[in-house]
Amino acid sequence: MQCTTRRTEKQAGQEVSSSESSRLPRTIGIPFRQRRTADTLVRTFATKTGVLVMPEKGQEVVLNDIRNFLLSNSQTSIGEFTRPMLTGVLRVRRINATVRRS
Repeated sequence: MQCTTRRTEKQAGQEVSSSESSRLPRTIGIPFRQRRTADTLVRTFATKTGVLVMPEKGQEVVLNDIRNFLLSNSQTSIGEFTRPMLTGVLRVRRINATVRRS
């Protein structure tokens, strides 16, 4: 499994001291894959907020369009296929842990 790391612009373009480097936010992408069929992918899309808030007729139209697209594509029309995915993680460290109380 390969991870991709992206640091802030300052780190990418300028030298940063090691103590400063440990305080900057870091984004890490973790790639993985899911086995899917056209029907399981359409069912997943049906659970997305953008579809759920549509009127019922609009949901049917969108989901049918997605299903027709998947069934017309040779890579997704017959049986299972692999859907590449990327999970993003943003790591941020608190610099000052002192909490002020009024």
